[in-house]
Amino acid sequence: MGSHNIFIPPEIAEIFIQYCRDDHRTLRACSLVCKQWVASSRCHLFQSVGLTAKLGPPFLALLGSPSGPAIGALVQSLSLDTDNALAWFIDALPAMSRFLRPRDLYLNISDLADDKNPLRTRQDIMAFMNCFPSIQSLSLSVECGTFDLAALISSFPALRILHVHDVHEGIWNDPDSCRSRLAQPDALRKLIIPFDGDFQFVQWLLLHQHPPRPARFSIQFYPTQAKILNVYLRELGSSLEDLELTLPWGSSCYTLLNLAYIGLKKRHTELPRHIDLTNHNRLRFVHIAALRDLNPLPTVVHLLSQIRSDSLERIEFSLGALLEDARRTGPWLKLDALLSGPQFSKVGKVTVVGCRRGVDRSNVRAWLPQTNAKGVLYLTADHRGSGPFLDIF
Repeated sequence: MGSHNIFIPPEIAEIFIQYCRDDHRTLRACSLVCKQWVASSRCHLFQSVGLTAKLGPPFLALLGSPSGPAIGALVQSLSLDTDNALAWFIDALPAMSRFLRPRDLYLNISDLADDKNPLRTRQDIMAFMNCFPSIQSLSLSVECGTFDLAALISSFPALRILHVHDVHEGIWNDPDSCRSRLAQPDALRKLIIPFDGDFQFVQWLLLHQHPPRPARFSIQFYPTQAKILNVYLRELGSSLEDLELTLPWGSSCYTLLNLAYIGLKKRHTELPRHIDLTNHNRLRFVHIAALRDLNPLPTVVHLLSQIRSDSLERIEFSLGALLEDARRTGPWLKLDALLSGPQFSKVGKVTVVGCRRGVDRSNVRAWLPQTNAKGVLYLTADHRGSGPFLDIF
C-alpha cells in the first residue's frame, strides 16, 4: 500500500494546537508530527512548568540539552515544590536561573534540613532570594519558623502580584524579619494574604515609608485583627478596586482564637464598626465571606451600606449554612432592599456563593425578590478559583 502525504495548512495546524493547549499528552504527540509543529507545540507545552523532587532532574537535564535555551525562554510560569528535595533545588537553582526568565513563580519551601538551626536555615534560603529577577507574580508557601519571609519577598524587585499562603505560624516572630522592605511597593497591583495569628504581615506592610497600595486586595482575618486591618484599608484608599474579605469558617476557629475574640463574638455588632469602606470610591468588585457565628447577614449589610463607589460592578458574598435556615428571612429582606436601592443601581451582578441544592436556590430567590427581579442575581455552589500551574512530564 502506497503512502499518502497529507498537507495541513499552517494556520489550521496552529488552530488545532491552540485548541489542545491544556492537553500536554496531545501536545507532546503534536511535537513529533513534523518540524513545523515543534515550535507551536513547545510554546504551549513549556509555558507553565511544575517541578518536584521527581520532575526536577529530568527538566534540568532538558535545559542542558542543545534545545535547552530555546525551551527555557518559553517558560512563563514556574512552580517549585521543594518537599523532600530541598538540597537538590538549592544546587539546581543557579543552573535554572541561567536558562529561565519566568514571569510567575509558585514557591513551596518545606522540608528544611534543620529548622532548629537559624544560621543553617538562612544559608539554605539565601539560594532562593532573587533567584529569578524577572518575577512579577510570586505565590509563596513556607513551612519554617526561622525563615526570613520579608527578606525573600523583598528580594524580587519587579513584583506586581503577591500571594502569601500556608506560612508557618511563627514565621514573623523573628525581629529581623521586619528589616527588609519591598523594592517597589507602589508597583504592587494585587495582594492576597492569609489570616495570621499575630497579623504581623499587615504590620510589616505598614512599616514601609510608602505602604503598597494594590488595586486588588484579598485577606482572611479574625475579628480581633479588624482594627489593624482597617488601618491598612485606609492606606489603600481610592487605589482599591477589588476587595475580598474572608472571616474563617467552622468550629475549629475556636481553638485558634483568644479570649478577646470570644468577647467580640458576644458583641458581634462591634466587628463591622472596625472596618470602614467609605473612602474606597473606586471599588469595582467586593466579595465578603462571613463567619456564621458572627451573624454574617448583618455584617454583610453593614459593610455594603458603607460603600460609596460609583464604579461598583459586582458584589459577591458567601454565607454558608445560613442558606439552610429558612426561618430568618428578616436580614435577607434588609439585604434585598439595599441591593435593589439606588446605591447599587449600576451593579450588574450579585452572586450568592454556597447554593449547592435546588432548595437553596429557591430560598435565596425568595429572600431577595427585588434583586432577582432586576436580573442581576446569580447563584453558585463555590467561590471562583483556579490552579496556577501544570506539570509537564
